[in-house]
Amino acid sequence: MKLIQTSYKFLLLLSIVGIASCSDSTVEETTSVGSSEDSVFVSIPETKFTGVYDTLGYTFLVNTISKEQYESISSAVPKDDSMRATLCGDKEGGCMEAMEKYYLTKVSGKATRKGNDLLLTLSNGQTKILKNNTKEDEDYEVYQFLTLDANGYYVVAVFYFESYAYLLINPTNGSTTRTIGYPVFSPDKKQYAAGNYDMVAAFTFNGIDFLSVTKDSVYSDLTMDFGTWGPEELKWKNDSTLYVKQKSQVGEELKEENNFAVLRIRKKSGI
Repeated sequence: MKLIQTSYKFLLLLSIVGIASCSDSTVEETTSVGSSEDSVFVSIPETKFTGVYDTLGYTFLVNTISKEQYESISSAVPKDDSMRATLCGDKEGGCMEAMEKYYLTKVSGKATRKGNDLLLTLSNGQTKILKNNTKEDEDYEVYQFLTLDANGYYVVAVFYFESYAYLLINPTNGSTTRTIGYPVFSPDKKQYAAGNYDMVAAFTFNGIDFLSVTKDSVYSDLTMDFGTWGPEELKWKNDSTLYVKQKSQVGEELKEENNFAVLRIRKKSGI
């Protein structure tokens, strides 16, 4: 049975590069349930948190899993709560600078900070410079180095006057791709997924950004808003499946609520 979810009226944005260029190695092209692991996708109820989303040759299958199942996979996002508590305590200001100094110690001088300039060493012999603009107006733009990930890319947070984003920077040529959330790469290192939750203030995009990795750069395949929930965290189970920590608001007071789901990415397929 093929269930096409239309009631949620989700927003789909095609970002920069044509969707059809996504490598087939990162998504399934099967039209049937292939293993016992897929049993969760045999019957998917259409609810606030689950459903089958068909669009432009892609199918996203989303179904509920338990918190225990979700937590069976370790988070790919660095968890530095203890170090943050040590360095920052209860300070409201200055923590970003203190944490960046800590992150910079992990990359053996490949990234350094000189005043307002964040310097990233590239293997082509050049240096990528990201310059802070701390003027409190619409031109405000401040960078925070986070990591040199296991895929070889620099990950940098950037904060604007009323929003934020993340940058994936190629360590060879400095090619830069902006993402809506912390980018997490798939096991085969051929794609990233970045999730962001912002259903209240709506200063940033609420949804998931799917990105493909080429030899020289990373580009966005599509950015998708599921409408009734946002992803607070993403984890890759395999190259075509994500575990998602969903967040939404419920009731008149818009109390935040968490649920957990498995999301399967399929190309030219469905159930």
